[in-house]
Formats: sequence, C-alpha cells, structure tokens
Amino acid sequence: MIANRSEILALNSIRTPDGTVLTSKYADHHVCYKDKNGDDYAVGGGSEYLRRSINDIPFEELSIYADDEHEKVRTGFFWGTRGIDGKQTMEYKSIMELSCDHIDNILMLHVSPIYEEALWEEISYRIDKGFEVLEDGTEAPLDDEPLEDVVT
Repeated sequence: MIANRSEILALNSIRTPDGTVLTSKYADHHVCYKDKNGDDYAVGGGSEYLRRSINDIPFEELSIYADDEHEKVRTGFFWGTRGIDGKQTMEYKSIMELSCDHIDNILMLHVSPIYEEALWEEISYRIDKGFEVLEDGTEAPLDDEPLEDVVT
C-alpha cells in the first residue's frame, strides 16, 4: 500500500529541551541522546516511520512531510552524494544545497515521484526568486541562460 502524500516523511527529527537536534536518516537509524535534564531522548525510523522516546519533559517535533510548504521541504529532503567524481565520503545535502547541474543529474536517474516533484518545485522556486546554486554551494543571480533550459 502506498502512503498518502501527507504521510510521506522528508525529515524525521526532534529538538531536545537543551536544544540538541536528533535526526534519523534511514529506517534502522536510531539516535539516542542524554539531555542536560538527565532524560534520554531517542528518534528513529528515517523517512519510513516515526519512533520517539517518551519523556517527562517533551521534545520539540521538527519533522517535515512531503506536502509541507516548499520553504520547509527544501530544507528537509536530503540527497546522498559522493561528490562529482563519486569518490568522496557520503555526504547528505538538502535539495536547497544542490547545484542546478546536480539536480539535473538526479532527475535523469528517474527517482521516486515524491523526490522528482520536490526537485521540480525547487527549480521553480529558484526561477521565481531569480537565483541558481553553483557547484561550490553558493547562490548566484540567474544569468542570461534560463534555468528551465539548464535542467532537462
């Protein structure tokens, strides 16, 4: 059974009372932390499900869903990358950090419809705001070449 769009997690994360952010990146990734208040906090499930600890002093929920507004989604959808040559250590970048060329390459992979939609929304967002993201991660004003022509 396919989950409803509103049930699709982009980011599975909490903030503990002392301000520490815990994020689970994949289904069997469970993160535990002893807060300054002495309680143990935990998050798990990646983008598959929410697993939380039960605490006397509550945590702040930071999770982002695929159907949240794009301003949130662009910070919460992550893509694993090993660099341009594929030889670097795996690094996870939010879609807002990905260069236009990187997004173009991802879209050629025929990714899941949820990721594809988020990436196209990011392209539209950048066009509307008049900037692009370069390979070094910096933002630059759009040049004469329309971004729609850069991304296929």
